[in-house]
Amino acid sequence: MDNMHKLKPNTTAYKNEYNKRNYVQFNVRIKTEINQQITNYCKEKGISKADFLVKCINLFCLLYTS
Repeated sequence: MDNMHKLKPNTTAYKNEYNKRNYVQFNVRIKTEINQQITNYCKEKGISKADFLVKCINLFCLLYTS
């Protein structure tokens, strides 16, 4: 039996284990000005920075691959 089944749903430990199994962390260093542009855009559109990145990747792939 794996660790996920031992934990109770809706607990921090369960959520941490789920995230560990299903996501990776992606860190970058960008100029302050670019970060401010991204932050402002995300606030204006009501999206997370992760959602912003996904949208950028999807648009990039649409425009530059075929």
